[in-house]
Amino acid sequence: MIALKAGCAIVFSPHPAAAKCTRRSVEIVAQAAEAAGCPRGAVSCLQTPTMEAVDELMKCPPVRLILATGGPGMVKAAYSSGKPAIGVGAGNGPAYIHKSADIPKAVADIIRSKTFDNGTVCASGGASLWSGPLPSRSARRR
Repeated sequence: MIALKAGCAIVFSPHPAAAKCTRRSVEIVAQAAEAAGCPRGAVSCLQTPTMEAVDELMKCPPVRLILATGGPGMVKAAYSSGKPAIGVGAGNGPAYIHKSADIPKAVADIIRSKTFDNGTVCASGGASLWSGPLPSRSARRR
């Protein structure tokens, strides 16, 4: 979602043990995104998930940022790609806050996602990215 919210395409590289269900999940997300106006092909998935394929994808010229989640090998590959990379362990990707967001609600949602289960689920955000100037302190306290 971070990539799409930023107007970028996203290519998923599933773990080989979860390739079939990941590809199906990506198909569902792609269909929903396209129905909402996203360009066809903006959400896709590697069909043959190998480290060689991932390495080729990461070094592809149009790729400008890599968000890598998973084991140490995947994160190391991202950081070694020569591209800007955000690497995190198994999950814990960053939460993206767009400049048009309701900041108090976004912050409350991030805190809720991180605390309802003590942040143990890998889907709970591990960092936050903000796309605009921070509002004044008084606006943040609403």
